[in-house]
Formats: sequence, structure tokens, C-alpha cells
Amino acid sequence: MKLRKIFSRFWPIVIIVGIWITIFWPFFKKGLLPIPADIITGVYYPWLDYKWGFPTGVPVKNPLMSDVPSLLYPWRLLAIDELKSFRWPLWNPYYFAGMPLLANFQSAAFSYVNVFFVFFPKALAWSLGVMSSPLLTMLLMYLFLKHKKLKILPSLLGSIVFSLSGFEIAWMEYNVLGHTALFLPILLLTIDKIFESKNKFWYFLLPLLIAFQIFSGYLPIVIYSYLICFFISYFFTFIRI
Repeated sequence: MKLRKIFSRFWPIVIIVGIWITIFWPFFKKGLLPIPADIITGVYYPWLDYKWGFPTGVPVKNPLMSDVPSLLYPWRLLAIDELKSFRWPLWNPYYFAGMPLLANFQSAAFSYVNVFFVFFPKALAWSLGVMSSPLLTMLLMYLFLKHKKLKILPSLLGSIVFSLSGFEIAWMEYNVLGHTALFLPILLLTIDKIFESKNKFWYFLLPLLIAFQIFSGYLPIVIYSYLICFFISYFFTFIRI
């Protein structure tokens, strides 16, 4: 009886978690990691010369992910190694004459998701970062839509559509775009709270969220988010009666 009461109250959260588990069932059942490692053997030489038992080579499902094994994953690991060695990850010496690392947005050296690298092996920590993005996005968007007085079902559907859109799915394994985008609903919720409650807590929370979104590693989404937040704030300040 108690379990039924809990489910009746939190069933949207149960559905969100169920969808998340369904998406990543290869990780939970087979131990496969959400890293496009097939690109290494299917796209790049010298591995591309070998067919690996396939008639025409290794099939690559999403070539858009080629930057993950060649750029983003090595950048992140180098930044993590530097931080663990108590050095600022300022420079990447492994690309020709070298290139900036900390100044490179997509290295995401200070992303909140890097906490996984403290407790888990690198490949698993990266995978947990990829997997946490859609789950957090669904939960935060559901929270925002419920705050906007939508009923449970529209809030649930809105959170699923926003979190599992084509853009989110296509770029999920980058481990930067989704984590940057998930701050939009919580930023909008915080702005609502500032105008509604005047509680100083939200004033302190807003700059922290802004910083965490910037650190998440994808500047275009940061710009789009702040444009939306600007127009919402303008509406609250000058238009809404």
C-alpha cells in the first residue's frame, strides 16, 4: 500500500528513469560504453585499411561523432590528468606546435561532470557523463514545466521531447552540448523565482548556474540560452502587468 502511494506520487520520475535506463540498456546489460570507438577503426588510417572481418570495413553509424575519439575525449583526459597533478591545464603540447587547452571551451576542464573522474576510471567516468546528460535534462525540464503550472502529463511529455530531441540525441556523446543545454530550464526557473519570491537565495544561485553552464563546454548554446533569458527577463520587467 505504501509502495503504491509512493508510485502514485512520483510516477513521472519513475517513467523518466525508466526511459533513461531503456536508452542506455547496452551499458547496464552488456557493459558497453557510450563512446563512438567504432570511428577509430572505421574512419581513420591505418586501421581503415583492415576490414576487421566485415566485407566492406567497420560500419560507422554516426560520423558526426568523429571529433569525440580524436579531439574531445583526449582533450578532457589531458585536462583531468593535469588537474590531478595539481597543474593548470593551460597548454596541449600534442597537436603540432601545441595549442591552448584551458582556453579551449570544449576541453571543459572545469565542467561539473568531471567529478566522475575523481571516483571512476577514465572511460567509465566519460560514459557516466554522457549518460547523466539526458537524465538531468529530463528532470530539470520537468521541474521547470511543473513550476509553470502545467499538469503532470504535459510536463512529462515536454521534458521528454526537449531532452530526447534530434539535436540532443545526435550530439549526446560529445559530453558537452547536452550538459550545456540542460542549464536552460533551471536558469529559466531561477529567473522566475527571482521575480516571484525575491528570495536572496535565487540571486546567489543565478551566477553559479551561469558559471557552470559556461564551464560545461559549448559556447553557442550558452549564447542562445542567455538570449532567451534576456527576453524572459525583459518581459517580466517591462511588459508583464
